[in-house]
This record gives sequence, C-alpha cells and structure tokens, in this order.
Amino acid sequence: PFHFHTVEIQLRLAKLYRITGDFTKCNKFLDKCINVLRNNEIHSIGLKTNIEELLLRALLEKAPFLAYAGLYHEAEINLREALGFAETIHSPQHSTVATIQNHLATACLYKGSISEAQTLALKSIGIRQKALGPNHKNVAHSMITLSFAYYFNGVYDQCEELLQRALDTFTTQNIKRFVIVAKSNLGRLYLKWGHELLGKEETKVEGENKLDKSEKLLSEVHDAKSNSKTSKLMLADSHTDLCTLYAVKDDLEKATFHIDKALELRSQEADTERTVELTSNIKANTENKSEIIRLSERLSSAYHCLYIVLGPQKNLKKFELEGKLRQLTQEKNELTTKLATIEKEINDLQTELNSTENNNNNNNN
Repeated sequence: PFHFHTVEIQLRLAKLYRITGDFTKCNKFLDKCINVLRNNEIHSIGLKTNIEELLLRALLEKAPFLAYAGLYHEAEINLREALGFAETIHSPQHSTVATIQNHLATACLYKGSISEAQTLALKSIGIRQKALGPNHKNVAHSMITLSFAYYFNGVYDQCEELLQRALDTFTTQNIKRFVIVAKSNLGRLYLKWGHELLGKEETKVEGENKLDKSEKLLSEVHDAKSNSKTSKLMLADSHTDLCTLYAVKDDLEKATFHIDKALELRSQEADTERTVELTSNIKANTENKSEIIRLSERLSSAYHCLYIVLGPQKNLKKFELEGKLRQLTQEKNELTTKLATIEKEINDLQTELNSTENNNNNNNN
C-alpha cells in the first residue's frame, strides 16, 4: 500500500543527505521515491494531489544529479515533467514555476538551445520580480542564467548589465558565496570580451581595459576562495581562470604557474577524469589563446549549475566512484547468476550422461 508519510520522510532524508554532501544516499532515496510515486495506483483525488506534489519535489531534487552525470536530456525531461506538475498544482505565475524555468533554462544552455534558454530565463525573472521584488536573491539567480544566454550569443553589454545587477544584489545582502559566483562570471565575460577586442587595432585599448577589469575581479575571487573554507576543486577552478587570463595577456610564466596549481589541486582531490583531462589540455595549449578560452569555458560550465544547486562539491568524486561501483556490482551479480545457471545445466547434463552410460553398461552385460 502507498504510505504518504513514508515517502515524505524519504524526501526529507534525501534533502538532508544533499546538504551534508552524501550525494549517493540522497540519490538512492530520490530514486526510491520517484519509482514509488510513478508506479502506485491512485485511489482518490486528494491522494493524487499529494502524489503530484511529492513527485514534483523529487523531480526537482533529481535533476542536478542527472546534469552532473552528463545526462542533460534526461535532466531536461525531468524538469519539463516537473514544470507541468507545478503549473497544474499551483499556477503559471507561481514562484515554484519560476524556479523550474530557471533550472530548465540552464539545461537548455548545456544542450545548446540558447534561444529557448533565454525565453525561459526571461519568464523566470518576470515571475520572480512580481512575486519577490526586483532586489531579491532569486531574481539575481535568474539574471545570472539569462546572462549566459547573452554571453553565448555575443551580446556582451547586456550580459555585463545583468551580472553587475546580480553582483550588486548579492553584495548588498552579504551573500558571500554568490558574490564569488557573480564576480567569477563577470571576470570571465571581461576576459572573452577583451580577447575579442584585442584582435582589432581600433579596439585594442578597450580590449586591454576589459582584461584589466577581468584580472581585478578574478584576483579578488581567487583571494576570497584562498581565505575561506572553499573546496580545493573550486580553488582549482579559480587558478584555471587566471591561467586563461594570463595566456591571453601573453604572460606565459604566470599562465603556466596557475595551470600547474590547478592540476595539483585536482589531483589532490581526485577530481573527475573529465575535468582533469580538460585541465591537462589547457596546459598543453597555453600558447593558443582561442583554444585555451574554449577549454576553460567547458571546464567552468561543468561546475556552474552544480555549484549553485548542490553547494560545495567535496564528495562529488565519491558520488561518481560509488555510482560506477554500483554498476559493476550489478554486472557482477548478473554474471554470477548466469554462471550458476550454466553450472546447473552442466551438472544436469553430467547426470544425464552418467545415467546413459550406466544404461549402456547394463545393456552390454
């Protein structure tokens, strides 16, 4: 039978494990909740509403894990299903709808659907501004998401305006974690913007000014991370940004120093193979400015959504390795079962063969 309160408790446990960094247990409880809620028969209208509300919460918790695993299509499906539930349970103008639209916009950015991401982020900002006011932190989060759409479309002035507004909001409310996020993104914007302006003689001076702004912001981010309890992986991300900056400014000595530091930190924390490989490729391309910026963007985007939604990433490698271990254990169990079946068939055949031989001997006698 369906137990409403049991699933409610499992969802609360999942959230608790996410906050404490035990992503494996969090993911386990979420999968259990989603399977129970999707497969259970609904006996009454009141119960159906409860099931939809719980399923909405579970889907929202699950999406970031799918994104981390690189399953962006599956994350998008989860979020679209959640969006449908939210609009039905609440209304199209509810704050929960705005939250899902913001996450869905991020998923669209990952898969390259920039125009749809822009539309979703704009809707999210509209709902949140009306419900929460223009200076709320959630409005600033949606502005950061929208800024990525402008960034990838090359609309740098609008991207700059959004990031600056988000930075002002987080600074005024003293939300240090997101001050770092906004400064990092603003520094990366000035870095790419400045690099493009350097390519033309008439905009070279402006490009150098943008790079100076980038250096100031990225250095502030690096100092803030160095003096706080941020993870070594986030500090490595900061070193990667500075490497990119100094490569563009033709200071290869500093660029090499920072990329070596990034690799050292990622090795200490046993970071994922994907990010270690990207960092190594950056080191191999410190003289190729366009390539280093491209690789740095890929590396930064690998952490963007995760850092905002999941928080500190101290146990992500553990989560990844335990996932592989579960998969291999399942394969081992399947092979063990198959082996037992084969051994039984062998024993049955041997028994039949012995019986046949005995009959033949009796006949000969």
